[in-house]
Order: sequence, then structure tokens, then C-alpha cells
Amino acid sequence: MTDGGAVPKRAVKVLVYLAFLVLLVEGAAFLLSRLPATRTTLFSGGAGFVEKLRPMEGLYRQFVADRYDGVLGWDNPKGTAPVKHVCAGHTVTETYLADRSRRTPEVAGGRAILAVGDSFTLGAEVEDDESYPAQLSRLLGRKVINHGVGGYCPLQAVLKFRQRARDYPEVRTVVLGITREDIPRMLNSYRPALFLHTSGMFSFKPYMRGAIQAANPNGPVPAPFDVFVERAGRAFREDYWALADPHFPYALTLLDSLSRPVVRLRVHKEIGRSSALLDEDDVRVALHALLEDFVAGARGLGMAPVILFIPDEPGHRDAFDGLVTELRTTLGARAAVTAVRDESYQWDKYLLNRNCHPSAYGYRVIAEHAARAVREADNQVAAEGSRMRARAVQDAAGAFQAFPDPDRRSRRPDYAPGWHDHAPARPPWALGGKGNVSAVTVARRSRSERS
Repeated sequence: MTDGGAVPKRAVKVLVYLAFLVLLVEGAAFLLSRLPATRTTLFSGGAGFVEKLRPMEGLYRQFVADRYDGVLGWDNPKGTAPVKHVCAGHTVTETYLADRSRRTPEVAGGRAILAVGDSFTLGAEVEDDESYPAQLSRLLGRKVINHGVGGYCPLQAVLKFRQRARDYPEVRTVVLGITREDIPRMLNSYRPALFLHTSGMFSFKPYMRGAIQAANPNGPVPAPFDVFVERAGRAFREDYWALADPHFPYALTLLDSLSRPVVRLRVHKEIGRSSALLDEDDVRVALHALLEDFVAGARGLGMAPVILFIPDEPGHRDAFDGLVTELRTTLGARAAVTAVRDESYQWDKYLLNRNCHPSAYGYRVIAEHAARAVREADNQVAAEGSRMRARAVQDAAGAFQAFPDPDRRSRRPDYAPGWHDHAPARPPWALGGKGNVSAVTVARRSRSERS
């Protein structure tokens, strides 16, 4: 009897302990969902953010009028020169031209360069003539068209290149600038789902899913404001970097968030593993597919492509070392690939402080790396042109050998005069004008006549 009564008592104790443990875990998860330091890191703030959006219809209309782009999400303002306060404590003027590019030095004639990328390409927090494209122009003595846009990801920069490249027939080189912060943006469809801040409250954008380029969810025309708010709420649930909404049971919600990619991203950032993001399969597939597309598009337009990886702070200048080596192997001579990381510079002067963009000196560092990469791309183009000319000479020589000797053919017993007896006295690859034939056609006809 005693033994039989002890079993239920032990079972009850176990159940009590388990219930206590569950309550402890649930209470800890609930507390984490309420503490400001952990709530924004581990749980979605989407519901509260959407409520902040609802009274913003007037600002949304202004955004659509000034900055909205149905493909890119947003673009620079057009034909304005806003004065901005920067984190260093002074003001700068950003001058935007009618084509929405930022002003750079005027250089007449010659081979121009097109620069695309984010705010590090735009030249945020410095004057027009201190941005890296402006300094690159002075270093090379060539016109540089600055189409950098603040907040852009690599996909937006590549789409901007596609959108504007044909507007500048003088461009012979295109430089795609990429920072470490740009990489996660590439998979993000709504900026606040990754960076919960009202500065990007209207910023829907195109994004990558694997090797597929997905269109701007708020395009190709802007949605009415109520539909936009609904789409924003959905993005906080469906974006690649979305976190779970805090709700009961909080422990399960916490486990859900901990399993999501954005938590790994934030943990790696906090512990200083600057290159860990590039080990994520989804990121690698998307980035490699996008860069292949960029290189093919540039070469198809007769431009030399340059891929320039830019550190967002000095301590991360080694973040792209492995990727640069890999891309140089896969892309070969089709593109110049480099990272801004030369140790000979004064990296303590690269940023004014950790939360700022580069100083004028920092942009000079970027410009000098870009200048070397542009020269490398020019040399690759020249070498490829030499190879193509040599191959054309070889092909022409082969076609010349295939061209029949009319005197020898006329000695054949079955010889009958043909069109070739009246052909001009020059090799077939030199034939020109309407109605003439190529060297390959000549060789084929001559072979068929001999058969």
C-alpha cells in the first residue's frame, strides 16, 4: 500500500516541477518581450510601427511626388540642393542635377565613368566635391556620373544602372559600390522590417529571393495610402528578416524568433564577426547571381564592370577578403573586383566617428582604390580587344586559305565558269557593301563546287 501511494505522489511532484519550469520560462520570455533592450532585438515591432504610419498620409503623398520610383522604390530628388546637418556637427550641401545624379566635376569629352551604389557612393555627409566619385574624377581626369542613392542595396544599384546606362553613351566603365550593410538589404522588401526606423517608413523596394529578382511590392505605381499601410503590416510578417510578434505563449514566440535569420545577423554583428553574413547560403546565392547579371549587362552595353567593396568602418575592412578572391576566380577577366582595405592608409581618419559616414579623407581612400580598379578594368578591356583582333586575323587567314585558286580549278576537266571568275581581286573577308558575301560563305561555296 505504501509503495502504491508513493508513485502518484512522485508523479505529482514531477508535474509541479514541470509546471514551475514552464511558468519560469514563459515569465522570462514575457519579460524579454517587454524590456526595451531585448524587445527590438528579439521580437517584431511591426504592430506599433504600423500604428505610427496611419496619420502619415500627407508625408506619403510628398514622398511619392519627390522621391518615389516604381521600380527602384525611391531615388534622389531632382534638380535640388538641400542643406543637411551631418553627425560631425556642421552642414553640407548636396546638389542634385536634373537626371537625379549628384554633382561632380565637369570634364569635357573622353571616356566617362558611371558610379552606382548606396550613400557611400553618393557621398553622404561631405560636400559635392568631396564624394568619392568627385575625387575619382579628379584622379583620372575623366567625367564620373554619381548615381549613388542613400539606403540602396546592390539590387537597387544594379537596377539603377540598367535604368540609366543608355542615357550616357560616353560611359565606358561602370563601378558598383557595395558596403557590408548593403548585403542584408538585398533580401529585404520593406526597409523598416530590417531597420526599425521612421526615416525609411515609405521605403518598399525590389529584393532577391535566391537567384530571382523580385519586384518592388509598392510598384510599378504607388498604392493608395490605406493599401500601402496594409502592405507594410504584411511585410513585417513576411519579409526575409521579419521577427515574430510577441504574444502568448511567449516562450514559443521567443523560440520562433531565435530560429530566424535576422537574430543570427544581429548576434554576428554584436560579436564582431563581420564576414559571417556571407556564409549564409541565401545571401551567397543571391549575391553571386546578381553580380553575374551586373557583369553581363555591363559588358553587353560595351562597358567595363568594376565591383568595389567598401568597408562601413575600419574594423570591417577584411570582411570581403574571401569573397573578393572567390569572385576574381569565377569572373576572371570579365570584371575588375577589389576591396577598399590597403593597410598603408590612416584608417583612424576614415570615419569622423563610428556612427558617421566617411570623412573627406575616407572618401579619398575609396576613390584611390576605385581608380586602381578602373585602370585594371581598362587594361582588361585592352587585352581582350587585342585577343579579339588576333583571333580575327587568324580566322581571316584560315578563310583566305579556303578560297579556291581559279587557275588550278580551270585546269580540272569538269570545270565550268562561275561567279568567282568575276570576283574582285581581294580576300573574301574584305568584301563589303550590300549584296556581298562573307568569307565563310565563299569557302562553303568553293567546297561545294569541288565536290
